[in-house]
Amino acid sequence: MATTAQSPVVNLRSAWLAQAQAYPGIALGLAATALIVVLLLVVGSISAFQGAQAGNIRYAMLGGSAGFIATAVGAFLAIGLRNISTRTQDSMLGFAAGMMLAASAFSLILPGLEAGREIFGNGPAAALTVVVGLGIGVLLMLGLDYFTPHEHASTGPCGPDCERLNRVWLFVLAIALHNIPEGMAIGVSFANGDMSVGLPLTTAISLQDIPEGWRLRWRCGLPACPRWLRHWWPRHPGSWSRLVRWWGLACPAVLPSPIRSA
Repeated sequence: MATTAQSPVVNLRSAWLAQAQAYPGIALGLAATALIVVLLLVVGSISAFQGAQAGNIRYAMLGGSAGFIATAVGAFLAIGLRNISTRTQDSMLGFAAGMMLAASAFSLILPGLEAGREIFGNGPAAALTVVVGLGIGVLLMLGLDYFTPHEHASTGPCGPDCERLNRVWLFVLAIALHNIPEGMAIGVSFANGDMSVGLPLTTAISLQDIPEGWRLRWRCGLPACPRWLRHWWPRHPGSWSRLVRWWGLACPAVLPSPIRSA
């Protein structure tokens, strides 16, 4: 009897189940954090369109558009910058990484500690609040890393059913994964309409999106990548990030006012 080939959806579902059995702790962590995200999204979406928070959606979407435009600028620059040395590439990516580290430290962690002190009145409790938030974020990204097929430059393809995907698509998924915390960061920074927090963070993320867009356009210029993807995708990781920024707005909607101001 001839066997019927399984569909890609069935294959991916089987790969996810096998991955969950191999890493049950990470699977539970991902499920828990995903549930938290859904709850925050539902409650926050209701609150975001009511009261004083309604106007802040526009700021968050404008911030998301800045990242989208910066990624597109980097992609278009790659058209004229094709012969760049490895040292220059590393310097550009190092610049992007440094901008993200500075943005997370000075525009997220430090304001978070200050907001925690306003709530609890002492340093340890404020620090614990930030640590818990960081832990939830780590669990979410760790789970997505294990359950999303993608590729790292140092370790190669990884994730469930990764051998069935083109290497360019694996690289694209890796870029999309890291756009999730970018979107959350910009959404949270504008959630209270505070330009002193939102503008510096959005500027830093947008600046690092330029070399990122260049790198993605260069990688999508490989022969293995379809022609339409070479021109379409480098401008759309920003769109993916903009969608996630709605979650960034949802989080502050259910938090105490001092945290929203951070």
